[in-house]
Amino acid sequence: MSGILSLVALLSFAPIAPDPADAAGDAVDIEVVVQWQTSDWGPLERGLQARVRGPLEIEQGEQLKLAVELRGSPEWLDPGVKQLNAFLRDAHLELFLTDPDGQSWTVKPYDPTAGLPAIDTGEATVPLDGAGLKPWDAAFPLLRLYETLRPGAYVARVRFSFPESPTSHWHETEAEWKAAGFWHGTVQSGPFSLRILPETPKTRALLVPARLRLRKELVRRRADDAEQIAVPAVYFDRRDAEAVEVPVRNGHFVAAWYFRNGEQSALTGPPQPNNVNSIDTWRDYEGGGREISYTIEVFETADRPVHLWRPGPRSGGYKVLWKKTYKFDMTEDEIRKAAGL
Repeated sequence: MSGILSLVALLSFAPIAPDPADAAGDAVDIEVVVQWQTSDWGPLERGLQARVRGPLEIEQGEQLKLAVELRGSPEWLDPGVKQLNAFLRDAHLELFLTDPDGQSWTVKPYDPTAGLPAIDTGEATVPLDGAGLKPWDAAFPLLRLYETLRPGAYVARVRFSFPESPTSHWHETEAEWKAAGFWHGTVQSGPFSLRILPETPKTRALLVPARLRLRKELVRRRADDAEQIAVPAVYFDRRDAEAVEVPVRNGHFVAAWYFRNGEQSALTGPPQPNNVNSIDTWRDYEGGGREISYTIEVFETADRPVHLWRPGPRSGGYKVLWKKTYKFDMTEDEIRKAAGL
């Protein structure tokens, strides 16, 4: 597990455990009753209307999950307009919240590209021929307003805006863009009520190592090596795991930094016993004793994992949840015996 890895595909976030027993594999049944509402259709704009379906209330910092629905009226479309460009459609959404005093806030979904290249070839389209358009699920991270959006009653609307000119993701020519007949403009849902509830205290159960062990791992030191060699690797198993419960905040992302002799060596999800990926692999080991330390730092942050994610103390809402340092000071015989070499 050497090197700093992109977490877009690697990081998985376990659900918040309401009880430490959940970390030990005991099932916990939670019944959550959510009341739903559907807004009215918003004004007709260039032949398109919008409405949304979502909950009546939500806690501070959580993701507001809405079903967004559009419908087209072909007789009111601009000349030449025949379809909707649905590529990265969440990038064109905004949620507007207004309190009784008239103060407003805006929230956009997370970047659907997660920092990775995205190319629009004109294949993600929906015809505007009068047939019903399938709703799609969108999530608006109220975490982005964690420090400013207070509990209370709000009036909400969702806006979908699409440009007349080609987007930065368009891969074809401008002439092909125009010939495609994409709808452009701004359409807004009807208003709906949303109550923001105070955040309730929550915890998350982790299985962390009380100690670290060595095991044997087969590696190729160079890509062109014909044979694999056995070297020591650092890990922990179920025997070494202990359950700890840490307080977490709504909407934040939990991950872990690993440090080798004080230097960052890996970024992953929280520790897991018997993980197929070792905490560290001593690829350069050819014999002799070794003195080395490892620190595991489990943290939460408001910054969403994206390509080349490198969260740290300067990241939004960064908070250390658990931290521990482990030391190896072993002779060659001790290393070979522990790793089974």
